[in-house]
Amino acid sequence: YPCCLNILHRRGTTRPGGRVPRHSRPSAHGAATKMSMVMTKVENACVSWGCRINSYGLDILQEGLTRLWPRVDEERVLEDAEARLAQLRYFHREGAMSSVSFTELCARFPEVLLDYRAQVLWEQDDLLAIHKPWGMRAYLARKNGARYRAWPEELTAHDRLQQLYVGQRPRMCNRLDFATSGLMLVARSREAAGEACRLFHQRSVGKTYLALVLGHPPASWDRGAVLDYRIVDTKGFARKAVSPALEELNGRVTEKAETFVRVLQRGLWPRHPWEAGYGGCGEGGGAELQRERLPASLVEVRPKTGRRHQIRVHLAAAGHPVLGDDSYGGQPWGVRGGSYRMYLHAWKLKLPWREDVCSMEDPCSWLEDQLLLDDGTV
Repeated sequence: YPCCLNILHRRGTTRPGGRVPRHSRPSAHGAATKMSMVMTKVENACVSWGCRINSYGLDILQEGLTRLWPRVDEERVLEDAEARLAQLRYFHREGAMSSVSFTELCARFPEVLLDYRAQVLWEQDDLLAIHKPWGMRAYLARKNGARYRAWPEELTAHDRLQQLYVGQRPRMCNRLDFATSGLMLVARSREAAGEACRLFHQRSVGKTYLALVLGHPPASWDRGAVLDYRIVDTKGFARKAVSPALEELNGRVTEKAETFVRVLQRGLWPRHPWEAGYGGCGEGGGAELQRERLPASLVEVRPKTGRRHQIRVHLAAAGHPVLGDDSYGGQPWGVRGGSYRMYLHAWKLKLPWREDVCSMEDPCSWLEDQLLLDDGTV
């Protein structure tokens, strides 16, 4: 019989990838205490990077946490918040944004404080499917041949697997970008790793992503369309899409790439009006600035090939970059920090595994409160 992991069993929902609450709820008093502790951690972090969060910012933060709390893992929320704030402190030291911008980010998007732990979702034989959070590497980065942590508290998906499978050597069979969340396959043995990697190389694995993109794609995307730009490296880390007929560019060989895309929903982002205002959450933040909601769409994406940055490059080349993508023009209003993450999620995998056909799904946490649909619903 086929093996199947399908966590989407919420009756009455029509939204793809909706997340099922997995955690029992403690007392209201306990929840209020933990929420207060999270807010205190944010206040202290803002002071550490030189900007006090004001009462208006705290009110917005509390409103956002209240909205998110039913989906929070309360056993881990304080640990996750501390880890995420350590990550933000590192980005601040690196000069990614101003102190005021980091303060705004915490107030406007409390999601930035959550989900910092890889989780095992499925296991058969020596093969695992895990959830990788956004803003987390699969392995530690390398520098001068040695692995290192960009900040002392940095954790990777591999770190978590080593905690769960002590004495073993988990091997990643596919990779996701640092900013992408979702499913990754992991092998617990060399044999399983070889089998799974061959399936990816043979393009026998069905991969489905969900992306929130800027703009409203053409009506032809409603039925499904194939993007076939070739992809080439540039001098930096980013890549470039070129004409499907161009096999070489400036002495560099271009790579063939194909991506199926289909629009699931069109609407406006952000859903909540207060999220569209920036400024005024922190000391020295200035007056409140209102920004208009932006046209945005939820898109199903199925890459037929597996090039680095393929989905991001193809969607940007088509004029609809992934919302929050720093590298390919996806920042809303052109503002870095206008969204708390890149909205790209590896949603489903389907593969032949030995005598079975296995389907896996990692429900997407951000679908429920992002888009205001064109008919005014959410």
